[in-house]
Amino acid sequence: MGQKFKNFNDRTEALRFAAEIGDAAGKSGKSALATIKDERVASWTKQCAVFGKTPEDAMAHAINFWLLEKAKRESPYMAELLSVWLDDKIEGVKKLRPKTIKSIREMANVFKKDFGTMRIKEVDSSTIENYLKSKEVSQQTKKNIARYLQQFFNWAIFRKLHNENPAEYWVKQIEVKKSTVLFYPSAMNGNGRFLVIFLR
Repeated sequence: MGQKFKNFNDRTEALRFAAEIGDAAGKSGKSALATIKDERVASWTKQCAVFGKTPEDAMAHAINFWLLEKAKRESPYMAELLSVWLDDKIEGVKKLRPKTIKSIREMANVFKKDFGTMRIKEVDSSTIENYLKSKEVSQQTKKNIARYLQQFFNWAIFRKLHNENPAEYWVKQIEVKKSTVLFYPSAMNGNGRFLVIFLR
């Protein structure tokens, strides 16, 4: 019967169209509302079939998407979790060195500033990628930043606050060229020792 949902600028045309639906419904023994619903379902079925799916598949996909979006909106803010992470590191069973605690505190403060207004489940791999790209620092520093983020998200996973670690991939991807050590036997300093040159 074709598409049954359209806008009309002319009242007469709208009434004629409505009458056609009424006639079709009368012949089929269904109400006009049921006829409209059948037309919608037929249209959805046709659209889903292009992708090898059914309207039921589309609904399941939509519900899953809505649940994920709801989970993002209701997840805690990064800023508050970074504070809890730091407290856990300070007061945890495993005692860390003061230098380590200092480093974690410094990075937690940086992350609070950069991610504070985001909710933890809003942070994904692309978020981490863009964050690392925005940092005008050396590759080694970027890798260090990624490692601290990896530690934080590992903690979040352990605390059941996240389902995956969006920083893990980037820790592996960032390449840092190792220093090349060259020994020059003939180049000796005044003490008779070899001169060692580090090249990057």
